[in-house]
Amino acid sequence: MDKKTNPLKKAAIEFGEAPAVIYNNRIINYQTLAGIISALCQKLLNASVKRGNRIAFVSTNRHEEYFLILALIHLGAVICPLSKRYPQKILENVIDLIKPDFFIDFGDFNLPNINKINKDIFENISNIAGKSNFPEIDYHQDATIIFSSGTTSTPKGFIHSFENHYYSALGSNENIKLEPGDRWLLSLPLYHIGGIAIIFRSLIAGATVVFPDSDESLSDAVSKYLITHISLVPAQLKTILDSKYNLDSLKAVLIGGSHVPEYMLKESLKQNLPLHTTYGLTEAGSQVTTTMPNDSLENLITSGKLLNYRDLKISNDKEILIKGKTIFKEQIGSDNPFDVEDWYHTGDLGEIDENGYLKVIGRKDNMFISGGENIHPEEIEKVLLILDYIEDAIVVPIEDSQYGFRPVAFVKASQDLNKYPPDNINLEKFKCPVRYFEFPSDNTESMKINRKYLKELAQKLIKNS
Repeated sequence: MDKKTNPLKKAAIEFGEAPAVIYNNRIINYQTLAGIISALCQKLLNASVKRGNRIAFVSTNRHEEYFLILALIHLGAVICPLSKRYPQKILENVIDLIKPDFFIDFGDFNLPNINKINKDIFENISNIAGKSNFPEIDYHQDATIIFSSGTTSTPKGFIHSFENHYYSALGSNENIKLEPGDRWLLSLPLYHIGGIAIIFRSLIAGATVVFPDSDESLSDAVSKYLITHISLVPAQLKTILDSKYNLDSLKAVLIGGSHVPEYMLKESLKQNLPLHTTYGLTEAGSQVTTTMPNDSLENLITSGKLLNYRDLKISNDKEILIKGKTIFKEQIGSDNPFDVEDWYHTGDLGEIDENGYLKVIGRKDNMFISGGENIHPEEIEKVLLILDYIEDAIVVPIEDSQYGFRPVAFVKASQDLNKYPPDNINLEKFKCPVRYFEFPSDNTESMKINRKYLKELAQKLIKNS
């Protein structure tokens, strides 16, 4: 790749008639898309947006956000998509952290004391397409600030360059084939690295990004739009598996976000879903490792092999370290998050098997000590999820005067596990949960589970019992 490039310009030339985006039952090809982005760039310039400006917006996966992302990249501005789930106070704190030059006001949130660009900038944008005379994009330029979904209430912001996103997409496409005519459903939020990655993968390959209607289920959308590629977290995969729809159009199902229960993997293979399990994180521009096409169940239980343009090693204490062309440029508010050899310490624990597949053990900061023994909650969760009457399980520690801490579990289960605790699980006695609680409904929609919240909730439930 040259120092400068322009994937949209290239796509308009090579894949001009191929569909680039589908929304509201409307299909826009790459040639038309290039004109739309050119017109939007001019509107943003007229609104005083300049190269290097940070442009924030609260993302709800509107199709206008797709146009905005591409336009801002071409202007050399920095895209700052924010989660619609942020409470007002956290949203204000995040805004204060990134200090955006402009906020795209879709009318959903009240943010005083900030320069706003009204949503009418998108009016008739697809009908007034301009000439697609695009400059080359410097692939070292700052492109996005993405906040990690994280497992705590305090999000961390990471600056990615255009290069980071480009090589993340390229490595993915070299493993999971994507070509003109293929359709990737936008099933993840655009404020999440997994959502942004869909745009870059599709743009580079000349494939189509599909925006489902807000009231459409995943299964409805897959069937209606003949989706070929989809990115899911385990809860979404279960919805797909339970749908009983015809899913024959699917060529690849990329599943990440957390541990995938083995029963889901088995059911996916039974239904001939072309599954790819993956280990990825915001800091790495999405995927780091991913399983290969037609991998066996034994391999799908892992997080796959290292993709191109990334490096990975396991430290002496089993921490996963990463570096390479996809790794973020800078962490907001951190002087230098890399070690002296430029490795980034993920905080995740893992090991590489004899075939080069990564097995993720869990988080360093999730581990706790009970009676002198190290306990990894993720190990217990994996064992519980083997049982067919447990749909989901999250293990957290509670304080104990004798052992220091003991494990308890929040579960979605078809039977009362306190009355009928599992007696056929392969766990040492000190790792078995001492109490089971019903999974709280208000903690199930995030990309990652807030373990701190569940730990505090468990302590409160124990105290009140």
